[in-house]
Amino acid sequence: MSGLPCNERMDCTQCPKAVENSIHYTHNKKGFHLPPHKCETNILFFLLKGQILINSEEYAGTIINSGEFVLQAIASKVEIWP
Repeated sequence: MSGLPCNERMDCTQCPKAVENSIHYTHNKKGFHLPPHKCETNILFFLLKGQILINSEEYAGTIINSGEFVLQAIASKVEIWP
């Protein structure tokens, strides 16, 4: 990935290539649960560390590991489990 300004310690919200309101960095503790909700925008879930379970119509029962991602389309319903 040469040419990208990324490294392990970079705060993605401070990236010069980020568009305002495009990146939402969240750090959740073990046991966090995001109840089912309807996506108002397209959402790209990119996991930096750990493992989560994505439960949606598009990704029913899909486990996401560090470095993996999924795209949830606008108007889809999604639920996140640790």
